[in-house]
Amino acid sequence: MMNYDTFATAVVTRIKDILPQSFAMHEVERRTVYKPNKELDAMTLKPPAGVDAICPVIYLNDAYEVFMHTNDLDRILNDMANLIKDNTMAIPEGNTPGLPIEEDRIIMQVINTKRNAKYLETVPHREIMDLSVIYRVIMNMNDEGMDSFVITDSLLKDMDMTERDLYETAVVNMRTIDPFYMFDLMNIDQAISDGRFNSEKDIEELFEGYSGFTPLCLTNTSKVNGASYLADNELLDMISSYLDDNFYLFPVSIHEVFIFPEHSVENPEFLKCLLQDGNVSIINPEDYLSDSIYYFDKNQKELSIKISSEITLMRMPQAVQEEVLYYGTTQAANSTRETYEKYFEYKNNMNGRDKQGRQR
Repeated sequence: MMNYDTFATAVVTRIKDILPQSFAMHEVERRTVYKPNKELDAMTLKPPAGVDAICPVIYLNDAYEVFMHTNDLDRILNDMANLIKDNTMAIPEGNTPGLPIEEDRIIMQVINTKRNAKYLETVPHREIMDLSVIYRVIMNMNDEGMDSFVITDSLLKDMDMTERDLYETAVVNMRTIDPFYMFDLMNIDQAISDGRFNSEKDIEELFEGYSGFTPLCLTNTSKVNGASYLADNELLDMISSYLDDNFYLFPVSIHEVFIFPEHSVENPEFLKCLLQDGNVSIINPEDYLSDSIYYFDKNQKELSIKISSEITLMRMPQAVQEEVLYYGTTQAANSTRETYEKYFEYKNNMNGRDKQGRQR
């Protein structure tokens, strides 16, 4: 079986042989496309001068995954050719390509700044600690799932909005389009049967029976890009008021964060090590958010980095390393570790039953 480079070269070289004569003057263009947490190898056809049309983008990485299962290059080329023929759109004279953007459909997503440096060069964003807020537009949302696309710098030029406008609009919209969803991680099954805690009234109900010593999960109703609520300082302030405490935020993924009341955490460095291990062994790389542990100060009403992503166990002072290793053997540490693992069992069991986000 051919390797990826050979496969990609073969596709780029042969695709025009499969396409009809109307594509003879098109130029095959291969380029890197940046998306949150990933770089994709893309191919499209560039129309000749004087021909106004949009051709679809084909991701060679995805095509190679199919090839590894089928080992049938001819079939893949034919499927690509059909996709290009069926989805190439002519642009009427005087029109410019684009998608209608309705302001009440703009929401936000939080991603890691360092890991997405190249991508962030192309999109309006704002930095929050070591994270960045980007903006998406919901195209469709129903029981089957949600379609959305990212607002790029080029799209923003055609909008009568600034980045600040995008942020303020997105904060309001996500509370109605995709409200926050919280539950006690020690009562996952009960949270599912009782429904979602996603209003102030529900939050009151949640905290009435909350012990204050177990982690909470904060996400959104769709459970897609739920860590966006890290950028909603008003919500974090409300949570701290109900807890009557400062709290640590454990960024599980781009989809959710765990909340640990400060009085319940004996060793925050252990949380840091647990997070870093999980990001290597459990989290899908496309879902990665951060290796940092965050901290919300109730009095200052401010979110900050408590333990930076740059700090690993081996970079901690010797005495701290020994404390972490010792604490890792305790019942409290085992309980936290088991809760983390149980949550992923819950997520795996829910796959296919919850809404899925289709993002461009």
